[in-house]
Amino acid sequence: MAKITIVGAGGVGVQTAFLAGIKNLADIVLVDVIESWPQGKALDLQQALVVAGVNKKVIGSNDYAPS
Repeated sequence: MAKITIVGAGGVGVQTAFLAGIKNLADIVLVDVIESWPQGKALDLQQALVVAGVNKKVIGSNDYAPS
């Protein structure tokens, strides 16, 4: 499966990730330097996508290893 990495888990990054998920494009990795921020946003996105009927993996990280 394809994977999209988005650098920056702020408003624009999270919205971009959500739209990519809704369009069922690929699994998503959010990367940000703020500790625990991308992990929390990834969990929020994962739950929102499930409600929307999309089964995509969303990962949050503070480094590029998962990308």
